[in-house]
Amino acid sequence: SPEVRKVFKEKGVKQITDEKHRLDFGYDFIPYLTQTGHPVYGYTLKGNWFDVGTPKNYLEAMKKLLHGGFSMLNDFGGKISKKQQIWVQGESHDSEQRRQEIIRKIKQGRIEIEGAVLIGRHCQIDDGARIVNSCIDNFTRIGKGATIENSAVLDRVIIGEKAEVRDSIIGRHATILSSGRKQTKIDSVSVIADDVTLEEGCSLTATSIYPHQRVRGEFQHQILMTN
Repeated sequence: SPEVRKVFKEKGVKQITDEKHRLDFGYDFIPYLTQTGHPVYGYTLKGNWFDVGTPKNYLEAMKKLLHGGFSMLNDFGGKISKKQQIWVQGESHDSEQRRQEIIRKIKQGRIEIEGAVLIGRHCQIDDGARIVNSCIDNFTRIGKGATIENSAVLDRVIIGEKAEVRDSIIGRHATILSSGRKQTKIDSVSVIADDVTLEEGCSLTATSIYPHQRVRGEFQHQILMTN
């Protein structure tokens, strides 16, 4: 509202951001409103509510959304049949060709889709890939025999042959190198930030990687901020 915009310009708000280098609504902004006498109201709303502030909650909300848990958001365009919760998007000539190729592979059993899956525009999925309860964003390439389960894969990601991604989030422009000889595995709510490259044979369990890094090796329950 216009009133809230005015509050953001107050000196007290600027002081919070200068001191804490953040302005969290729950921890900072709402307490500021109550302490400075601004009216704050709460309302009881019907329907589902998800706090997607953590990777685990984000993935749970995504899965709920794909399975029709939100009545206002139940069609993403490109549904391949009435009986299946599978969407393959495509509007332009090129993306529609790629869409039809993916649908053919599904029908021929060359790729395996289970549960509810959303596949974006201009994606390439090689034979033997398996996707379960996941969202695959635009311009993503999934290699031969790769497995993606309960995961969010964002734009322009490359996932190599035989890679396994389970219960995790892969950021934009990430490259997951993998092969039949050196299989890469990502699981247990790992989060790969934008523009990260994982070398063949990487194994990540409950690990987060900050952007713009090239990583090799095995990591468990770690946060990788720099190489």
